[in-house]
Parts: sequence; C-alpha cells; structure tokens
Amino acid sequence: MSLVRNKPIKVAAGNFHAPAVNVAAVVTLTAIAAKGHVLQQIVYSYHGAAPTGGNLIVENGVGTTVFNIDITDAGEAFLELNPPIKGSKNTALVVTLAAAGASCTGKLNLGHYTDDLA
Repeated sequence: MSLVRNKPIKVAAGNFHAPAVNVAAVVTLTAIAAKGHVLQQIVYSYHGAAPTGGNLIVENGVGTTVFNIDITDAGEAFLELNPPIKGSKNTALVVTLAAAGASCTGKLNLGHYTDDLA
C-alpha cells in the first residue's frame, strides 16, 4: 500500500506561465533558505498546432535535469507525480515547457509546496 503525504499546494501567481506563441513557458521556484521544493503536479498544454520539438524538463538548480519528457500532441495533460519530485535544500527548481513552433502556444502550471528536506 502506498501512502501519499498530502500537503496544501501553495497558491501564487508565480506557479504558472502562459507566454506568447513559440516562446518557452518557464516557472522558476526560487531557492529558499533551509528548505526545498516538492513538486506534486504539472499541468501543461499546447494549442494552435501540434508541437514541433515539444518537451517538458524539470531541473534541480540550473542545468541539473531530473525529469525530461517529449510531447508530440497538442492539448492538455495533467501529471500527478507520485512520488513527488523533491528538490535540494537552498536550490531553485526550474520547470520548462519548450517553445514548440510558430503556430503553437504553451501553458504551464505547477502544484508544489516547500519542506524541510533531509
């Protein structure tokens, strides 16, 4: 049996990004002293046309990829991360939905909380 630790998800304007067409959607969860980010949910979409080079990456700090998937279809998707992705203490967590073509717009939304990580 799997036990899921449910915590309230922090509500903040910085939890989503909806840029213009063919621009990457990037959400950076800023480093917090003595705490780390725990990413539970990712909701994303591509609209307009099928994405060209569609991709979703999560980085623990800048440049350390911990999650990477390709996205080939337009539409919405919801990723419930169980177990969640735990970032390192004092480190930003960066989530990027790639720019995906001249006729494609992406949106990115995150559900996360901060915790005293071991």
